[in-house]
Amino acid sequence: MKNLQSQCAKQTKGIFMPFKIAKNHLESGNTTTSDIINHVVKKQKVSITQEQLDILVQLPGVSFDLPFNKETKRVFKELI
Repeated sequence: MKNLQSQCAKQTKGIFMPFKIAKNHLESGNTTTSDIINHVVKKQKVSITQEQLDILVQLPGVSFDLPFNKETKRVFKELI
């Protein structure tokens, strides 16, 4: 968390730049925690607990080749 706070302190003259926090975090290779996510989305009035994130991380992933074709678009729409 101290590293996150130091990243925030280095933001451009106090302007909140969530994309820079996210980019720096992704480039660091560190594990993503609920604290990191919540800091990035803090102005969106949403949050996630570490317990919720742990559950989401365990869900199987899905990938699709782009661009979508009729079949993959249909399957994608069924997921959401």
